[in-house]
Amino acid sequence: MISKLWVTMPADVGGLAVLGEAVRTALHELSASQETIEAVELCVAEAVNHAIERDRPAGRANRVEVQLSVENDSLQIVIGDRGAQFQPGPLSLSSIRSTVRRGRRAEWGST
Repeated sequence: MISKLWVTMPADVGGLAVLGEAVRTALHELSASQETIEAVELCVAEAVNHAIERDRPAGRANRVEVQLSVENDSLQIVIGDRGAQFQPGPLSLSSIRSTVRRGRRAEWGST
């Protein structure tokens, strides 16, 4: 069982498959539904992609750090990078649901 996992990967989308597998494994061990696993995996991929895209204009080889930890039947995911700082506003649940729906439509080939 995964209790803690730290992944440091180049700021490149090439590492997303391994990261996705780690997220799926951790959630599967928590007995999460397939729908939850897919939604969380999509959210993690979007957050990592965002970190990668923010670093590109700077033209530097950067790294993205991801920490997964399972404790008390919950999964905590922390994503960090060394890119330019920004101050995000809070994300509403409807915004997160909208992102998940867009991802599912893309997977299913609908618009």
